[in-house]
Amino acid sequence: MTTRRAVSAKDGAAAIAMLDAEKRAAAEPAADGTDQRRCIGSAKFGIAAHEAPVGDFPAQPSQKDGLGRMCRPHWRAYTNALRKAAVARKTAEAAPAAEPETPAPRRSRRAKATAEPEPEAEVAEAAAG
Repeated sequence: MTTRRAVSAKDGAAAIAMLDAEKRAAAEPAADGTDQRRCIGSAKFGIAAHEAPVGDFPAQPSQKDGLGRMCRPHWRAYTNALRKAAVARKTAEAAPAAEPETPAPRRSRRAKATAEPEPEAEVAEAAAG
C-alpha cells in the first residue's frame, strides 16, 4: 500500500515561484547578448522561419518558457491566413449546394397524347394484329 505525501500551500507557492523565476530568466536578455529566439513560421502559408528578438514573442503560459512559438507579426499573419482558408473552404462546400438543380421540363397532357407511342406499345400492337 502506498502512502500519500501531504502537500501544503507552501509547496505550491514554491513551485509557482520556481516557474516565475524560469520565465523571468527566459525573458531577460542573455549575458552574451544573444537575446534572439527562433520564430517557427509556417510553410503552409508562406511564412519563413527566422530569428527575432525575444520581446517580439507574445506570452504563452502553456509553453515551458512562457513565450509563443511565432513572433507577433507572423502570428497575426498566420491566424488571418487560417481564417481566410476556413472561409474559403466553407464557401467552396456551400457553392455546389447553393446551385438549384434544374428539373426536367414537364410535358403537358396534349404533348403526351400527340407524342410518339412507346416502343413496347408498338411491339404489343404488332403481336396482336
